[in-house]
Amino acid sequence: MKANIGNFERLARTFLGLTLLGLAIIGFANPIARLFFGGLGLYFLFEAATGICPLYARLGAAKPSQRLNPERLYLVALLAVQLVLAYLWFHAGYEKVTGSFVADMPKTLAFFASKNPYPWFVSFLNGVAIPNARLFGLAVMWGEVLAGIGLALSAALIVYGDKRWRKAALITSAIALLAGACMNWHFWLASAWTGPGTASSNVAMFWPQMILAYVWIVRYMDERK
Repeated sequence: MKANIGNFERLARTFLGLTLLGLAIIGFANPIARLFFGGLGLYFLFEAATGICPLYARLGAAKPSQRLNPERLYLVALLAVQLVLAYLWFHAGYEKVTGSFVADMPKTLAFFASKNPYPWFVSFLNGVAIPNARLFGLAVMWGEVLAGIGLALSAALIVYGDKRWRKAALITSAIALLAGACMNWHFWLASAWTGPGTASSNVAMFWPQMILAYVWIVRYMDERK
């Protein structure tokens, strides 16, 4: 494959690759996070050194003088957002799988119910969630892991799959995004009162997922025509 990105693109990839490598080395203790960001950083440095971007080639940019049309460029941006969400969900689920999240769930739910400002949600926590704390813990833990995996794999298939697989990936993405948004909504109801950081992080994930789900559903409907 010949070089297909120009100097600006190579400079951007150099900066991004070095930043990701720095995060992998000093920013994370989690081995999965280090492996993910380190591998991604090395990949971007490879693109910068060779001038070859397989994704751009797949989307129609075969040489540096060719740029992606606006629709393809927007697609790259949307998929980048989806991959960030995929990492956030997988990382959150991995931390729970390797920790004592399920065992601590009764205490966590009781804490959330202690000063929760929504009486109806307190009733839900005390009447439904706490008596079934282990089941809720397992559902949240594996739901986060599966949401991360589903978003990552479906993002790849949207670009590299044939029409049949692309349609399946669009629906899978929409389902995973809506499931993630549902979890964020419930996390916000349960824990937003504990601090602005918790509240803003769930809101910051909720809206991009809802917007992306809408975009993929509309694109799926267009693919069927």
